[in-house]
Amino acid sequence: KFCFRRHSDTMNRLSTIVFQGVRALPKHDFLAAAATRRFFTLDATRSPKEAFDRLDNFTNHVLSANWGDYFVLVQDVPFWEAEYEKLKESFQPWAATPEGSAKLSYLNDLMDTLFVCEDVRDHTNELLELSS
Repeated sequence: KFCFRRHSDTMNRLSTIVFQGVRALPKHDFLAAAATRRFFTLDATRSPKEAFDRLDNFTNHVLSANWGDYFVLVQDVPFWEAEYEKLKESFQPWAATPEGSAKLSYLNDLMDTLFVCEDVRDHTNELLELSS
């Protein structure tokens, strides 16, 4: 048997990994430590016009999607959620302006409405499954 312990600042919760032959047996703490790693991207938006256009394009894209089509939502919502988080972070410099505040508030309401519609649809489907 061969044992080693990895020490690093970012993954201090790593457990000892024991190797037996070719097979490694990591403990569940390794997955927890790997799952907490954060990635940051630099937004290339440099002007207010580009930021407002990006926000408007995303709002129009989500608003024009078919919210009644389950397959479309299953495919698109995870990407929309990621883009929504990026937009909220990158739009912060312009969120204090009256126009920026109104647009960001509208987008927040739109996404909240989308999530409520998803929840109602899922609940209805569960009720229909119980009755069948």
